[in-house]
Amino acid sequence: MANRSSWLKYLIPIFLVVTVFAIQAGTSLAATKCCACTHPNVTGGRFCIKDYAADCADLSKSTNTELKDANCLQDPSVNPCKKITAGVCLNDPADEMSFKLSSVPGYKAPEAKKEEIKTLPVQLNIQVPGLTMYDAYEDDKEVIVPALAQYIQALQTILIGIGVIAAALMVMYGGFLYIISGTGAKVREGQQIIKDALIGLVIILGSAVILNNINPNTANLSALHLYRVTGDYYTNPVASREGVAGPATKADELEIIEGVKMAGGDPCHILAFCQHETGLRMIWNGWPKNPKTDAFSFGACSGDLKFIQDNSPNDKKLRKAFPGIWPPLGKDNPSLPPFAQKVRYNDMPEKAEVLLNNPRVNGYYAAISIGRSSVLSEAGAGIGSANIIRWRKENCPPGPYQDPTIAQAVAMGFVAAFSAVCLPDAAAGGAGCPKDKHNCSPLYPDKINTPTKGYEISPSGTIYGQCASTGARCWTIWTRDQVYATVKNYKVFDAKYHCSSGGRK
Repeated sequence: MANRSSWLKYLIPIFLVVTVFAIQAGTSLAATKCCACTHPNVTGGRFCIKDYAADCADLSKSTNTELKDANCLQDPSVNPCKKITAGVCLNDPADEMSFKLSSVPGYKAPEAKKEEIKTLPVQLNIQVPGLTMYDAYEDDKEVIVPALAQYIQALQTILIGIGVIAAALMVMYGGFLYIISGTGAKVREGQQIIKDALIGLVIILGSAVILNNINPNTANLSALHLYRVTGDYYTNPVASREGVAGPATKADELEIIEGVKMAGGDPCHILAFCQHETGLRMIWNGWPKNPKTDAFSFGACSGDLKFIQDNSPNDKKLRKAFPGIWPPLGKDNPSLPPFAQKVRYNDMPEKAEVLLNNPRVNGYYAAISIGRSSVLSEAGAGIGSANIIRWRKENCPPGPYQDPTIAQAVAMGFVAAFSAVCLPDAAAGGAGCPKDKHNCSPLYPDKINTPTKGYEISPSGTIYGQCASTGARCWTIWTRDQVYATVKNYKVFDAKYHCSSGGRK
C-alpha cells in the first residue's frame, strides 16, 4: 500500500501537466484556423474571420459581398483570433457569413462618386458674326447652359443693327431724292421715305429700351439652369414614416396651384412644402398599423384636422371658398370639445375625405395655414409659430433680423438666409424646455451622427428628444432641415412653373 501511495503521488502531477499541454495544443490548433485580412477601406491593422468555408485566399469570392475586396491569409500565430489587446485583430472575430465591415474599427465608408455630367459643345451650321459661345458647366448641382441665350442675344443684336443700318440707308435715299427732285411729288416722296425710316428707327430702338426698363429679362436673356435630379424631390429628411398610409396616388400639381392662387399664396412654396410633407401623395398619417380611423392629417399637404373644427377660422374660409365641396356645419362629432388637440378621422370623416380626394382644397388649406411665403412662416408650419417665437426670444442675439420669402432665400443661398433669420435646429414643442432655452436635445447623444440624430422617431413620424437639464421628454421638428428641404424643392418647382418671375402668382 505504501508503494502504491508513493506511485500515485507522482502520477497525479504528471496527469495535470499532460492535461495542460493537451489544452494548450488544442487551443493552438484551433487558433491557427483564422484568416487575417486587410481591406482598402480599413486602416490601422487587420481584421479576422473565423469559421470560414474555403481557404483564406478565396474569401474574396465569398457570397458575403462585404469581403469582396478583402485580402486574406491564414495567420499561423498562436492566438490571433482575439482583439488587438490580446491578439492581432482589430475586431472581435466573426464568422464568414455574418461579418460586416462596419463592425471593424478603422473602417471608413467609401465616398460616393459624383456622377460627372457630360455636355456637348454647340456646333452651329451657320456661324453668327461676333458670337462666342461658351460650353455648359456644372455649378451647385445644376447645369448652366449659356449657349441658347448667347445665340438669341447675338441674333437680336444683329437684327437691331440691320434695322438701324436699313433706316440710315432709307434716310440717305430719301434725302437724296428730296435734293435732286424737280417736282413737288418727288419732294413729298423723299420726305415720306425719311419720315418712315425715322419712325422705324424709333420703333426698333424704343422697343428695346421699353422692354429693358419693364423687365430686363425680356431683353437680356439669362442662361438656362437645368437642375440636376439625383432622385425624386427632397422629401422628409427624417426616417421613413411607417405610419403613413392611404391611396398614395400622386396629387395633381396644377390643381394644388389653383387652390394656392385662390388663397393668394406662392404656388411653388406650397408645392415645395407639400413635397416635403408627403411627396405630393394623397395619404393619411396614422398610427403603426395605419388605420384610417386613427389618422389625424390627410391629403397631399398633411392637412391637420384639429385646425378645421366647425366655425374655426380655417373652417369658415374653406366653406366660403368651396361651398359645394366643403361639408356644412354640424357634420363634426358633436362630442368633440372646442379647440380639441386630438382630432381623428371619426371626429370629422367628411372633411377628412375631402382632403384625401381634392388637391385644390389641399393647396388652399396649406396656403392659408402657412400665410406669408417666408422662411419664418415655413418654420412655424412645422413646429408652430408660437414655439419658434419662444425659442428665438431665448436664443437669438440682438437683431435686426430679416424674414425673406422662400424665393428670396433661394437667391440668397442657405447660409445667408439662415443667418439672416436665426432659426432653431430642434426647438421644443408643447410645454417646451424652459430651463434649456426651449431646446429639445437628443435622447441618445452617442447616435448623433446616425440618420435619427440621436432622437427617437415614432412610427407616425413624431420626433422625440429630452430636456437636457431635467431629462423630461420633449417633441420637436428639425426646423433647419425642413426649411432647407423646402428651399431646395422650391428651386425645382420654380424652374417648372416660374413662380419667382410671376409665372404662376
